[in-house]
Amino acid sequence: MRGHQTVTSKSHADFVVITPVGELDMYSTPELRAEIGQALGAPDRCAVLCVDLSEVNFMDSSALGELVRAHRAGTKAGVTFCLVGANSTGRRILQWTQLDQVIPTFASVADARLSLRQ
Repeated sequence: MRGHQTVTSKSHADFVVITPVGELDMYSTPELRAEIGQALGAPDRCAVLCVDLSEVNFMDSSALGELVRAHRAGTKAGVTFCLVGANSTGRRILQWTQLDQVIPTFASVADARLSLRQ
């Protein structure tokens, strides 16, 4: 049984937060992709799309690829894409791959809101 079971999505006006829980790997990225696609499919209701990694305990290369794909799709749709809440392991992965230099990364959803609304 895989550790990842859910991906939730919450909308706050034009700010959408998607939260995967557990393992983010080749088995769970299709669910993440579907949630991201749904949010990006309505850019009039989604100006900022955040993936909250605070509940993720493992990420593999397919997850990183999906985050890059989502960032590119967001840019194409005119939606700001960001990552929030990565734990220490997640932050190290983002730093090692230098994705934190490409995709805006914040400690929390609140920090992202403050920074991206200015």
